[in-house]
Parts: sequence; structure tokens; C-alpha cells
Amino acid sequence: MPRIYFWPTVHEITGLSRTTIWRMEKVGKFPKRRQISSGRVGWLASEVNPWAEGRPVVGGEA
Repeated sequence: MPRIYFWPTVHEITGLSRTTIWRMEKVGKFPKRRQISSGRVGWLASEVNPWAEGRPVVGGEA
């Protein structure tokens, strides 16, 4: 069974606001949410984790 992340976990992983996530989903820059039940959405962990791990590393070597 796929693991589902709900908003608090997605926010903790990304540090992004709901509005930013929604905008990024809209243009294909973040995995799209899934309808879990009426009034409940979530994101597949198997999509969110690779997205987060694929973010660029900032800063150079000291």
C-alpha cells in the first residue's frame, strides 16, 4: 500500500506554504495531490521524497 503524506508532513518536508505548493502543482513543478476522500487530499510519499531529494544543493565548498 502506498504511503500518503498529508499537509503537515508535506509542509515539514518542504517548508513551503499551501499557496506555493498549489502554484507549483499547477505548473507541474511539484507532485499533484490525490483525493483520499471527500474533503481530504494527500501526496504520495514516493513522489514527494524524490522531489525533495532532487532539490539543488546551495553553497560551495569552503
